[in-house]
Amino acid sequence: MKREQLIDNSETAELSTHAVSFLLAGLILSIGIIFFSVRIYCDNKTEPVIVLQNKINPNTAPICSLIRLVHIGRVRAAAIDSYRIQYEDAFISCADMNKVKGIGNVISGDICSYLIFD
Repeated sequence: MKREQLIDNSETAELSTHAVSFLLAGLILSIGIIFFSVRIYCDNKTEPVIVLQNKINPNTAPICSLIRLVHIGRVRAAAIDSYRIQYEDAFISCADMNKVKGIGNVISGDICSYLIFD
């Protein structure tokens, strides 16, 4: 092998190592940003976290409390919040959770044991 080819191969390997390191650092940074943005979103709320008998009332609970429910992330929690703003006392039973876009029988069944209603 010629000397020029050896130099080119070692430079290519070094560039590949730098590219992988750069991508890995970006991935770690992205995960950190997502993790802390969710914490900041919930920690900066001045609303009290409402927990009654270790259950959550979907008519009054803040979004951060709703997010703690299984299968309920920020999008579904915001949908619950929008729905209950639109309809006063929107949720009387677990079946009423099906009225929220993105929540069907499976999800409402999974979260039912964690909910309490007025």
